[in-house]
Amino acid sequence: MGMIVVFGGRSGDQVAMNDAWGLRRHRSGAWDWVKAPYKPDRDPPVGRYQHSSAFIGSSMIILGGRTNNVGENVGMEIYDTETSEWYKTSTV
Repeated sequence: MGMIVVFGGRSGDQVAMNDAWGLRRHRSGAWDWVKAPYKPDRDPPVGRYQHSSAFIGSSMIILGGRTNNVGENVGMEIYDTETSEWYKTSTV
């Protein structure tokens, strides 16, 4: 029926995370969490929290946020849900 996708955040010991999860609702009304697949031959996204995200079509855009390194400039990354690939992009 549908899915909500979330990315990143912080672990219990305050480490920035770089995983994506989907919360699916089934026709039966049941919900479950599934880890978003990705292709291991590509660089994983930068772990971050306090970032913004939005969907444009089938792509999830991740922008800004904080990492484990104070003051680090965090660029934009895109997750293509159709190909399970992460892309890094240049930002201004």
